[in-house]
Amino acid sequence: MANFNLRRAALLGVIPLVGGVFLVGSLILRMRPAAESSGAAVAPRNKAKVVRSDWEEKPLVIAQAVPRPTPAPEKTVAARSEEVRIRSTYQNYRTAIATNNSPLEHALRPVFLRDRDSCLALAQEELAKAQTEFDRDVARKVIESMRR
Repeated sequence: MANFNLRRAALLGVIPLVGGVFLVGSLILRMRPAAESSGAAVAPRNKAKVVRSDWEEKPLVIAQAVPRPTPAPEKTVAARSEEVRIRSTYQNYRTAIATNNSPLEHALRPVFLRDRDSCLALAQEELAKAQTEFDRDVARKVIESMRR
C-alpha cells in the first residue's frame, strides 16, 4: 500500500512538471525570430543601423501645402441659410398637416405664411413629384391651408 501511494505521488508530481517544461519550451520557441527558427543563416546583429542603398536612388517628393478654399460670400451663406430655414419650416408644417397635429400646425402657421410664396413653390413642387396618393393628398392640403 505504501508503494502504491509513493508511485501515485510521483506520477502526480511528474505530470505538472512535464507540462510546465513543454509550456516554457513553446514560449521560448515562439519568442525567437523567424530567421533563427528556420535554420537560415543569420547575419550578426550589430548595434549600428543598416541604411538601404535603394532609398538614396529615389528622389524625395516634397508635398506642397494645399491652399485653403475661400469662404463663400456672406450674401450667399445668408441666402442658403434662409432656403434651409424655409424648407425645414415647410417640412414641419407638412408633417403637422399629415399627422393632424393641430397645435403644431397653429404654432407654425404664422411663420409659414410669412414665407408664403416660397412655401407655395415647395408645395407645388412636391405635388408635381408626388409618387403616392397620400403624398399628393398632403401636398393638396398644404396648398389649401395657404389659401385660407
